[in-house]
Amino acid sequence: MFLKKKLTKKITPSFISPTSVDFGKEIKFTLTPECLSADSYLFHLDNLKSDFEIIKISYDCFNIFNDKIKGDLTYDKEKKTFKFRNYLYYHTLTFKFRVLANVEYKKVCYVEDTYVLHFPSKSLKMLDLFEYEEIEITLPKYPYVHFNCYFKKHEKGAVEVHIVNPHDVKIQGKKGDFIYETNDSKDVDLRLSFVFDPSANFLDYENFEAIDSRPESAFR
Repeated sequence: MFLKKKLTKKITPSFISPTSVDFGKEIKFTLTPECLSADSYLFHLDNLKSDFEIIKISYDCFNIFNDKIKGDLTYDKEKKTFKFRNYLYYHTLTFKFRVLANVEYKKVCYVEDTYVLHFPSKSLKMLDLFEYEEIEITLPKYPYVHFNCYFKKHEKGAVEVHIVNPHDVKIQGKKGDFIYETNDSKDVDLRLSFVFDPSANFLDYENFEAIDSRPESAFR
């Protein structure tokens, strides 16, 4: 479903080269400066992506006395331009763009399930370097949602807990694979939160491989 949404983006403009203004969701344009005189510039909004309307353009900066100066700029909708006088004593200048865009919203119905992950230190100590053990995590309330979990010893005494996340659910509030660094001198005892839309099709992911990647740990 597409809904109207007001978005704001603040940028530091360049007076010699184009500046990208990106709101996300493919809503973006390029701000191209044109020098009209020693201190007067005309900015062109080029390469406009998606369907949106410029509502307001404002600026703020500081003068040589460190006084804050701010104001609104007049935008020419037909020519997609606006003018700005760049006095030499201005510094830390920013432009703020407010737009009204058609943003596509995805209907979801999130639920949360909790899984207590336990793995004994005794088993971790049995692992030699570059060996791993594997278990399958099945969520208590949603038994059709499951994950492969690997306990990998990658250096002496150090263990990486790696939950492969092909469903891209939120584990501990983050999408992507879950990585937890620990050592083999203590048990792994983690109470993990899984947030997802149960209407999603999880059956396509029955067979998958662990990706040997090591993103930043969710626990440090």
